[in-house]
Amino acid sequence: MKTNKIFFIGMNRTGTYSYYHFLIHNNIKSIHQKKDKNNKKDYGYWYENSLDYFKHHQAFVTSFEHYYDNEIYLDFNFLNINFPNSKFILNTRNLDDWLLSRLNHNKPSYYKSEKKYLDETDLLRWCKYRNNHYKKIYDYFKNKELLILNITDINKTKKLKDFLNIKSDITIDHYHDTSKIKNFQVINQKNKIIVDNFLKKYIIEEDWKSDGIIRFKI
Repeated sequence: MKTNKIFFIGMNRTGTYSYYHFLIHNNIKSIHQKKDKNNKKDYGYWYENSLDYFKHHQAFVTSFEHYYDNEIYLDFNFLNINFPNSKFILNTRNLDDWLLSRLNHNKPSYYKSEKKYLDETDLLRWCKYRNNHYKKIYDYFKNKELLILNITDINKTKKLKDFLNIKSDITIDHYHDTSKIKNFQVINQKNKIIVDNFLKKYIIEEDWKSDGIIRFKI
């Protein structure tokens, strides 16, 4: 049965740019992130309900960043009904690595305009949103085909190739590596302390490395 579309439905900082390049190099017409007419990021299929948007690409690898207060969730039913036989991939990452990567990757534009720095309230909000998003995914795809793909999984290339029936020698390379940013060691150490303190205060220890739904202490 021919695959209609390919949808990556995870959060940002979970390998979307790496997956995008992998698909492009395998000649699959893909979209990762584009700007709208106001030069702002267009999150496309995270809120798009016009079929015209989906005409020109087969794979959609955008991730809604959600650094702000609003919560946006994918309409899986819209995608599933309008594009039958499509492939859905939950791109994910261990919680501690994900939080640290988000902090390391942050920019002033990610903050609420009145807030200069991120703090534990932001991390808590991110975790609650991630939980809500994952729960919606697990509920909807309970009896449907879904690939859960952790960017740190050493077998991720084989899993994705098998899922999409890709025959090639191309591997998934690491793009947007935050370790290459200026003053990374200083920034990373500072943010790691923030993440470690947050995890100890709010998250059950067994879930610090979870790439799924997590449990809170309070």
